Amino acid sequence: MAISHIFFGNQRTGKTLYLVYQVELHALDQNSLNACYNKIDSLNALGYDLSKPKHLAFTDFDCEIHAFRKKPMMNYWVDGFYLGLPHYVVKHDSKTKSDILTYRTMFLPPYAKIFLDEGNKYFDSRNKEIMPDFRKRWIELLGQWGTELFMVCHRPELVDKCVRDLSDFREFYKEADLEFDYFGNVKLITLHTRYYPTNKDVMAYLESGILTKNVITEDIVIDCSKPCMNITKYYDTHFYNKAFLRFAEDKDFDLVQKNHKCSNVNDVIEFNKRFNYTVPKGLYEEGLENGR
Repeated sequence: MAISHIFFGNQRTGKTLYLVYQVELHALDQNSLNACYNKIDSLNALGYDLSKPKHLAFTDFDCEIHAFRKKPMMNYWVDGFYLGLPHYVVKHDSKTKSDILTYRTMFLPPYAKIFLDEGNKYFDSRNKEIMPDFRKRWIELLGQWGTELFMVCHRPELVDKCVRDLSDFREFYKEADLEFDYFGNVKLITLHTRYYPTNKDVMAYLESGILTKNVITEDIVIDCSKPCMNITKYYDTHFYNKAFLRFAEDKDFDLVQKNHKCSNVNDVIEFNKRFNYTVPKGLYEEGLENGR
């Protein structure tokens, strides 16, 4: 059985919605919670002093955890760039003559369920430096710690092969169907999916359009009227839209209205400045968002 699960497809097909659905199913799974608590008890008996989580859902977006007759709880936060086997980076500051911790991987409890939206950015196949050995080994050893990884991406080939080889896949190939009640609330959601059990199966489809005999086409119906299953209310579908507001504190929108007709040489010069086909140098340089 796969230890990581990749959900992919076009926008508005229900990928993140299904991810949140999985959060609700797994966060308070009693078997996993019992295994987690038993493991922590055995470690504390050795002399550790480890806390027990209230649930097992670690996500990179805000999400409420709901269960029957329990008060809603918030997710535990996780950053996919800090996932891996224990790894610390310490640099010496010559000015203060002290050591500074500049990076460490997150220490998550056993049997944690990790949910990443737009997850391919953390395991980008185009960036070989993003998967050093301590992250490759982490992926390979997830099952040893009871951990399970769920992630959403638009194109699975953008995910590093080390992750894909240990994953199964679910494609959302058509826009989700929503059924509403009299008050305009989502009552029923139908997700149109294909399940690929291995990387080999999904790559056969992506590269050649071949659906192997292992692929299962199925509709998934979520009844949002059931207790603790009002999935659309539990997360913000536009959680990451704040990313577009970086550096906007004292700025306004770029609203340029101009007629670019040319009546003289200077107009032509200005036209070619604005409609420049060369790549700006700053496109290749590190900017303020990278700490400079």
